[in-house]
Amino acid sequence: MLSECWRHTTAGKITRFVPMFEMSPQGMNTAISVLRGQYIVVKLDESLCY
Repeated sequence: MLSECWRHTTAGKITRFVPMFEMSPQGMNTAISVLRGQYIVVKLDESLCY
């Protein structure tokens, strides 16, 4: 599931407390950057959700 679609799901509630990332190459790179202390702000676009 795309992270943009997490908002109205259990994942959306969990991500308020714990960093979560998509299981994709970009998501893995973002997770590694966060673990290295490089915080990344992502704007969610709900128009991509079905």
